Amino acid sequence: MSEKIGVFEFVKSISTTKKKFTDEQINTFYNPYITARTLANYMDTVLLVNEINTLGVQISPKEHFEYLFHSVRKKFRYTDKIEKDEININKTKIIAEYFNYSFEKASSVLKIFSDEDIKQMKKTMEDFGGIIK
Repeated sequence: MSEKIGVFEFVKSISTTKKKFTDEQINTFYNPYITARTLANYMDTVLLVNEINTLGVQISPKEHFEYLFHSVRKKFRYTDKIEKDEININKTKIIAEYFNYSFEKASSVLKIFSDEDIKQMKKTMEDFGGIIK
């Protein structure tokens, strides 16, 4: 089996590098949801993503990748916003578990805590056997 490929490697391939992947790599590591969510943030790709999403589960991950790969023009697209969203989701999970809050309530209080506070919460839960991934 091939080396693990990150989700954003596929987005980079679709957007900028146009690097080809094998069928096995696409079927194993490609995530249509994350790819669509990332590309939907850009004005020039949102309609293409909407079109492929209307087909839903009727298409395979390989077909999803191939459609976007050949439809999206090669152009650098900055993806910092998505990466920050992923970091905030992880912080929200820590707060939710630490205080036994729902995910919604934890996301509403996220702004109150500094990064240092969240690191301390994570360390405390790890010390006392909390489940943090």
